[in-house]
Amino acid sequence: MLIWGVKESFRNYVKGSGGTIDVASPARSEADRFAFPFAGSVDGELRYAGEVRFAAHGGMLSVAIIDPWIVFGPEEAALTVVDTDYLPDRSRRLPIARIDTREPRAGASVEAAVALTVQGSRLLGDVYAPHTALDPVVFAIPAEGSP
Repeated sequence: MLIWGVKESFRNYVKGSGGTIDVASPARSEADRFAFPFAGSVDGELRYAGEVRFAAHGGMLSVAIIDPWIVFGPEEAALTVVDTDYLPDRSRRLPIARIDTREPRAGASVEAAVALTVQGSRLLGDVYAPHTALDPVVFAIPAEGSP
């Protein structure tokens, strides 16, 4: 499971402007955060599934967080999402944030700080500068043999 609120001030802005936050299965809303179920791992990638869409101002603000994955590098990890400029092709991904953590062992849970990348800043409408802190992310991979 990956649990993430994206950014509290962004959620508050969307809600305060009369906008909507829609969560699509298999993701679900948990208070002020979103839970994305584990969908598998491949070569240093932890894959999670689901969608959260933020909309306001009659569609002028439209942000989609689709199928977040954590991709591990030698020093840090990247949080990537489907690049919505190329839908319905879901194979193109954007690294929207950096996570200062290493890959956990199966069954372990990690809470880590998250900071925007340039692409993440653009995704959120260039309101937040690159390196801006986002809400922390909590993620885990199931222990071997668990569902």
